[in-house]
Amino acid sequence: MALEARAVAEIDLEALRHNIRVLKSKAPHAKMLAMVKANAYGHGISTCLPALSESDALGVACLEEAEELKALGCQKPIVVMEGCFTVIAFQWCAKNKVHPVIHCLAQIETLAKMHLAETLTIWLEVDTGMHRLGIMPADLSAAMAALTACQKVKIQCCFSHFSEASETHNQKTDLQLDNFQQCAPDLVGDKSFANSVSILCMPEVHYEWVRPGIALYGVSPFAGKTGQNFGLKPVMRLCAPLIAKRFVPGGEAVGYASQWHAPKEGAWVGTVGIGYGDGYPWQPCATTSVWINGKIAPVIGRISMDSLVIDLTSCELAEIGGWVTLWGAPLPVEQVAAQIQRISYVLLASLTARVVRCPTHHCEP
Repeated sequence: MALEARAVAEIDLEALRHNIRVLKSKAPHAKMLAMVKANAYGHGISTCLPALSESDALGVACLEEAEELKALGCQKPIVVMEGCFTVIAFQWCAKNKVHPVIHCLAQIETLAKMHLAETLTIWLEVDTGMHRLGIMPADLSAAMAALTACQKVKIQCCFSHFSEASETHNQKTDLQLDNFQQCAPDLVGDKSFANSVSILCMPEVHYEWVRPGIALYGVSPFAGKTGQNFGLKPVMRLCAPLIAKRFVPGGEAVGYASQWHAPKEGAWVGTVGIGYGDGYPWQPCATTSVWINGKIAPVIGRISMDSLVIDLTSCELAEIGGWVTLWGAPLPVEQVAAQIQRISYVLLASLTARVVRCPTHHCEP
């Protein structure tokens, strides 16, 4: 245990539960595959797991993430979106009730040669136009026939994925939907297509399963909006302590490469204990803001590995040891991401293990 708290991602489990209920209300007749890949989008899967009890299954990217969930005692079905390819991996999935995605013919060829001792439940991905993963429609009929011929293989759900993941109806989305509908006669089991965007705005594609990702964590999947526009609550508040404070004379530079200079009258600046080594986005010249003492303060100069510097002109009374909010209420991560022209997913998922994930009420607002 750390002797002193440094960078902390405060996780509001009640907000996560609230978001699950909101998203379920948008798709009341569908089951929910809650996406928790990339350490629950940076929020910390071990911290978030207790709040995911109202979901029906959990989605991860790879077997390593499924193993982590099992080690944490997860009892819910786990869907592995990248699937697996070896006999040993398929056998492990069958034994541990983990559901691999089948997205290419090579996986089916491996399954066809196996003699499973236990039932293996799978999800089947169809490539309707994203061309990342999935069985091509021309191969679908043969693939389904080969899978149904495999003993002890059960198809839980057939699904596809939108390539325009942050938009509703457009030409590409409509084409993908048409392709999915044309595949329907060959599909077995449940169907799924809805990501965060389509859960919120496209009820016609909710089918039997929905797959929320970023919206689970109270973050908007739409540019120019925050999760609060959809009744969602931010789950993470990233904060770090003010570890130094000084007056910089006029004209003096701050930070690497002398990117920022104090105005002629000088300026009070503060150093915050978080940097790109913690996952805060590095920038050649900072353009983001933080929240401190109830006010917005701009980040100045280059981001260092372990710290960043802020302009305290608007809050000179800030004290060393006080907490600074990098994002999270009242400073939405969507706003911070927009300031540096990135997406919220990148900011959240980039947080390193050095950032402590903990339930709320660890640090002062």
